[in-house]
Amino acid sequence: MGKRRPIGWLIAVLGIVALLVGFFLSSEIKDEWRVTDDGFLEYPTPAPGYRLIPSKAASDQNLCEVRFSSQGTEVAGLLRIPEPEAQKPGGVPGVVLLPGATINKEQEQGLAEFLSGLGYASLALDQRNLGIVDMRSDRETFLDGEEPTEYKMVHDALAAA
Repeated sequence: MGKRRPIGWLIAVLGIVALLVGFFLSSEIKDEWRVTDDGFLEYPTPAPGYRLIPSKAASDQNLCEVRFSSQGTEVAGLLRIPEPEAQKPGGVPGVVLLPGATINKEQEQGLAEFLSGLGYASLALDQRNLGIVDMRSDRETFLDGEEPTEYKMVHDALAAA
């Protein structure tokens, strides 16, 4: 049997985590975003302007590229609209497909096509900070009262919706 770590060690680690979270939450935060007392990230409701660019593939008329501004950068996405016969009366519900695990907006189109067949529009986004996520840099950015990249990605998803 392996050695068990003492409960005191676990309590010490949890105490350090609680102190760090408290320190982060008490940092001065800008008006555009904030972390609530309950630890939730809040943004004002975004209403970005956007551009639609028709698909270059003549065989896919239900697909277009979307570009919109979010927290200082242009975000790209692919909007897929269901065929008219798959659309539900009263409007088309939509889903935002978020990037992750090295999957980009083009690779999400299998799921987007499936959702389209069910009558859902979808907007698949590209990830803001492709490549390595530097958590140390985001921590320092947060402590300086600036918006970390990981928070900006949350805003990207809200703006897409």
